[in-house]
Amino acid sequence: MQEITPSDKLEWSTPAFEYREKSKEWYVVVSIVAISLAITSVLLHNVIFAIVIILGVGLMMYYSKLQPETVHISFDGSKMSVDDKDYPYLNIDSFWVETRFGRPRIIIVLRHKLSTQKVLPIGEQDPDYVRHFLGYHLDEEEHSEPFLTHTFERLGF
Repeated sequence: MQEITPSDKLEWSTPAFEYREKSKEWYVVVSIVAISLAITSVLLHNVIFAIVIILGVGLMMYYSKLQPETVHISFDGSKMSVDDKDYPYLNIDSFWVETRFGRPRIIIVLRHKLSTQKVLPIGEQDPDYVRHFLGYHLDEEEHSEPFLTHTFERLGF
C-alpha cells in the first residue's frame, strides 16, 4: 500500500444511503400494523398515542419514497468533510471501517455530547485503503452501528 503523507487527500461522492424500492405489499403490511395499533390505542382510551402512530407511519411512508441525495465526503491532513460540514480531527475520537454486514461504511465517533457517531458510506472506495488512510490520522477502534441505523436498514430504509 502506498505511503500516506499529511498533504494527501481522500475524497469521493456517493449516495447517502442504499435506496430500496418498496413493494405494494410492504405498504399494505405497514398500514395494517399501524391501523391495528391505532385502533388498539383508541380502545384503551389513549387517543394521543393513536394520533402519534398515524403521524409516525405517515412520515415513515413519505420518507420511504425519497431517493438518496449524493454526499461528498473528503479527508485531508486536518479534517473530515461531509458536504459543507467540516469535522476537525481534534473533534474525532476514533473510526472503524465496517465491511462485515452489508455495504462497506465508516463509523466515526465524534467528541460531541449530542451527535456521537456518524456512519458514512464508502461507495466505490477500497475499504482497506480507506482504513489505511484514516489510520494515519486517527485512532482505529472497533465500533458497531447505532441500533436505529441498523434497524432501519433491515426494515428496508
